[in-house]
Amino acid sequence: MSEGLKKRLSNVLSPRKQKAAPAAGAGANEDEGDSEDERPKHTLAKSSSFIRLQPDYERPPIKKSDQEWRAKLSKQEYIVMRTKGMEDPVSGAYRRKPAREGVYRCKGCENPVLSTWDQEDAEQLPWAVFNNILPGALDLVPTQRGLDRTEEVFCVQCHCFMGLRPSTTHFDINSTSIRFCMLTKDQHKLLLKNKDPGLF
Repeated sequence: MSEGLKKRLSNVLSPRKQKAAPAAGAGANEDEGDSEDERPKHTLAKSSSFIRLQPDYERPPIKKSDQEWRAKLSKQEYIVMRTKGMEDPVSGAYRRKPAREGVYRCKGCENPVLSTWDQEDAEQLPWAVFNNILPGALDLVPTQRGLDRTEEVFCVQCHCFMGLRPSTTHFDINSTSIRFCMLTKDQHKLLLKNKDPGLF
């Protein structure tokens, strides 16, 4: 394994920095951690490489209780998608591009989030790699993992965790969080025009 790949694995899999303990005498209610309703403010993915316009269809938010998510998802899916885990390196089913072109849906809500046209054939890499996202499909939240700053990637519709954006050039996505759906040529043309290709 190359030194660059070892560093990338180390940074992604390292736990996030813990908050400093409150000073002696500080009020007990000043900082009790983030509740589920106090999530960080999201920023829609923006980059010079994201040349597509926002789509002309809407994705209304989906809210479920923790109990409902546990019932819907498998144990592995819950750990990855609801607790912001990264699946084991070189274990994901979608590191290789499918034989047919199509999109990937979020397993939490069926929202189309990624496309095979933006996917790298990454069998030798730890996770599925994409160089772009579908318009308006994902949110990015800056965070600290290991020694490097990165961005966590969430489905904009159900807030399920998809993976990380360790650099401005690509996204590392958990195969656990997505499922593949083939598209016809006509559906693909609609998708590129930011039209609903009949997936909603």
